[in-house]
Amino acid sequence: MKRRVRVQVDGKNFTLVGDATEEHMEAVANYVNEKMVEVRRSTAAGTDAALAYVLTAMNVADDYLNLLEGTTEQAQTEKIQELERKLAAAEREKKALQRKVDDYAAALEGDLNYSRPTGHTAQEHRQHRAKHAREDEQKA
Repeated sequence: MKRRVRVQVDGKNFTLVGDATEEHMEAVANYVNEKMVEVRRSTAAGTDAALAYVLTAMNVADDYLNLLEGTTEQAQTEKIQELERKLAAAEREKKALQRKVDDYAAALEGDLNYSRPTGHTAQEHRQHRAKHAREDEQKA
C-alpha cells in the first residue's frame, strides 16, 4: 500500500510516496536534512543550492558505500570463523576415525596374534584407544 508523507528538507516541503512506513520515510528525510545542514555549515556551498545538493548526495552515497563495505567485511569475517570452526571439528572427527581404524586394525591383528610386539594384548590396546576416543569426544 502506497503511503504519502509530508516532509521538509532544506526548508522545502516534499511529499514522499512509497511502501515504507511513515516513520521510515520521515527518518530518511531527517537524515538527508541533517546531511544538508552539515554540508552547508562546512563548505562554501552555503548559498549555492545546487552545489549543496550534489555534495549532500555524495556524502549520503559515501555513507551507504561505507556501510556496504563494512557489512561485506563483517560477513566475510563471520564466514571465515564458521569455516575455521568446521575445519577444527573435521580435524577432531578425522582423529577419532583414525583411532577407530587403528582399533579395528589392532583387533584384527590381535585375532591373528594374541600378543602385540609391545607386550600388550589386543584387548589392552583396544581399551587404550577407546579411552583416547572418549577424551576426543569430550573435547568436541
